[in-house]
Amino acid sequence: MRPVEIIGMLFFGAILIIVLAIIWFIFRKKKKIALTVTIISVLAFILFFSFRPSLYKC
Repeated sequence: MRPVEIIGMLFFGAILIIVLAIIWFIFRKKKKIALTVTIISVLAFILFFSFRPSLYKC
């Protein structure tokens, strides 16, 4: 990965953490909803950046 891609990944990761903190604040009494949204968001983030290099090779 190029340094620009790593910086972009860190930037989007930081945004994801901020968004998840806001979601946990909104759903603080509904832990199951907050946990489900968190798990889906983190998995989507990990899968996007793990498959991203193979998308550019095609």
